[in-house]
Amino acid sequence: MTKRKSKRSFVRESTSKPSSTRKHVICDCNICQGAEVDPRTKESHMKKREISRVFTDRTPERPSEIGTSRSHITNDPIIPMEMDEMEISYDSEDEQYDSRDKQKFNFLAKKTSKSKRKFNIDPFVLIEHLLSDHEDDDQEVEDDDVASIEDDDLEQNVNFDAPESGYGDDDSDTPNINIDQGFAWIVYWILKYQERYRLSDVATNSLIKFIRYLLISHDKNTYSTFPTSLYMARKLFGIGDQIIKYATCPTCCKLYSVNKLPTDKPSHCSFQNFPNHPMANYRSPCGAVITKQVPTNQGIIYRPALIFPIVNIKRQLQRLYNKKGFEESCRKWAARPNNDHELSDIYDGRIWKEFKDPNEDRLFFRHDVSDSNLGIMLNLDWFQPFDNSQHSVGVIYGVICNLPRSERFKTSNTITLAVIPGPGEPKLHKLNHYLAPIIDQFIELWKGIDISTNETSSKHIRAAIICCACDIPAARKLCGLISARAACHLCEKVANFDDRNQSNFGGFDDMNQWFVKRDADEIRNNAYIWKECNTEDARKNHVSETFVRWSEIYRLPYFDPTKFLIVDPMHCLFLGIAKWIVTRLWIEENRLTTKHLEIMQERVNKIKVPSDIGRIPNKIATGDGFSGFTADQWKTFILIYATTITWDLLKDEDRKILSYFVRACNILVCRIISKSGLNEAYQCLLSMVKLVEKQYGQKKITPNMHLCLHICECALDYGPLYSFWCYSFERMNGLLGNINININII
Repeated sequence: MTKRKSKRSFVRESTSKPSSTRKHVICDCNICQGAEVDPRTKESHMKKREISRVFTDRTPERPSEIGTSRSHITNDPIIPMEMDEMEISYDSEDEQYDSRDKQKFNFLAKKTSKSKRKFNIDPFVLIEHLLSDHEDDDQEVEDDDVASIEDDDLEQNVNFDAPESGYGDDDSDTPNINIDQGFAWIVYWILKYQERYRLSDVATNSLIKFIRYLLISHDKNTYSTFPTSLYMARKLFGIGDQIIKYATCPTCCKLYSVNKLPTDKPSHCSFQNFPNHPMANYRSPCGAVITKQVPTNQGIIYRPALIFPIVNIKRQLQRLYNKKGFEESCRKWAARPNNDHELSDIYDGRIWKEFKDPNEDRLFFRHDVSDSNLGIMLNLDWFQPFDNSQHSVGVIYGVICNLPRSERFKTSNTITLAVIPGPGEPKLHKLNHYLAPIIDQFIELWKGIDISTNETSSKHIRAAIICCACDIPAARKLCGLISARAACHLCEKVANFDDRNQSNFGGFDDMNQWFVKRDADEIRNNAYIWKECNTEDARKNHVSETFVRWSEIYRLPYFDPTKFLIVDPMHCLFLGIAKWIVTRLWIEENRLTTKHLEIMQERVNKIKVPSDIGRIPNKIATGDGFSGFTADQWKTFILIYATTITWDLLKDEDRKILSYFVRACNILVCRIISKSGLNEAYQCLLSMVKLVEKQYGQKKITPNMHLCLHICECALDYGPLYSFWCYSFERMNGLLGNINININII
């Protein structure tokens, strides 16, 4: 029996040996990529592409090239030893060709067409140790509670839709008010003063009343119409309520319209987590009280206990486009020189260059729409705004990537999309309730909206979420993926479990088997299947088998979690690996003693660095060592101090680990990275991880140790680390936490 040839092999043979009886034509599908093939072959490929568009509403991206040769590592003074050799070879049928980028990268995960994954862990281990939600523990149900259910009762799946918010086109545009009062400039100054110094509404309201008193004392006739409150001042300029408020259930996070809740009686949550559960007891609604009693002069009324505020994104874009020079700034990227060998910003990455509109089958980011087709970077994070209270508040930010890097992350250009109320983080899929109204707006932005700008009376604006930059837990919640302790979301690697059920990501002998890129369509399909699970056990089993649950972000037709969900370098490299190596490997393993830490602190104190770098605090020898170091301080320590102050205190193998890591970080944090440098950085990170496993054992290979192998691919997609790491968003958390608020709970 002859061996059956793959489709890709057939295409290569057909291009190398053209038929003599039929004239070949050019086929531009993803398989042929411009090669000359038989007309019948082209017709077949075109039909399959049309069918794919109908069912998936997505256009597959061009596959990336998988290299087989290793990059040459140059000798550097920081690395006095020779690098370990590493070569990843793939079969010829697995090699992908990218017509845009002809350079080979050994850090790209191999693409595969296999439809079924193989797992090397017991799914019951995941269920017991990773997927249990103690708030939803199942209770025993008697046989009498089991009801006979008709098919019509089981056709409804769990629904995370948000109620109507009233942010339609009728009130989206900010009205242009013709202000002819002579005191308008005073009111404008007060509003800008509040914005600049982040004053509370109460303080600003008092300031307006005081200034009104002074002006009335000076000339009552002229200033009699001066605003009496902050509300009237905003009304003077046509500034309405820019915030959309929802009442949220404290138990299940279901959203309700504030205006539709009765004020004369308490309201209860009606959300059904399992609307088609085979047991009637589990189909009952949540039932939690979502209102609280508020005493007034007219008696007791009921108000929402928790408020979830989001912004009207269309109004926020209207505000930005009304700023002088905003559109010009958004067009600057189109005039940049294009360098195929270096990465200096997000515009040099593969995502910006290759992201297509599935409906139009052409690039989304083009010069003719450089200021109207917007790429949005999303960030989700939680922080504690109070010093002496365990109260966690979530925030969702959005930044416009069309802006130059010098303007992109400014506070005035960052959109705070939503504030998720505390006191704790929503569990697992409950976050979907908060995501639903935001995704509704992004679906509208994908279709396109019309707004007036500083340059024109009407401009058609479209926007797409092209990057999600979050820490690991937030990233997994945002995209409905399993915990990073169980599996990688970018490749086929799954965790190993020891006898105590502790997970690790060691084992590199079979790297060519698991360093394979996950399939985005499979992830999306499995997410939809999760919604059809009608019991808690069915959901847990589904997640343990597929590693994904439903997320509202999959309603965006273009979203690809294997590309748009990046590995944040700040949390992975500096708060993750740097801290792990120093504290958990060297200090806990007694490689660095208390005396060594004191010597390191003395050496640090003698080093003089430029003022713009910043010194690290005197905490190296405090507590267990490196007490309270921030991500920026870990970055400074690794790049500036680590090699100098620790070299003679470490053993040879630990010196190699430090050398590889420092070299990789020095390459990756540059503002301009050469694509050949990415190969070298990946080689250093891989050698570092292998040495850690060899010296300290497989159990020391953490999720961050594995995820760092994907950072170079993220840089190839989005440019230098400066373009997408989370330092700017962490700064926004600090600013938001320091705002003077009118109540004691955010």
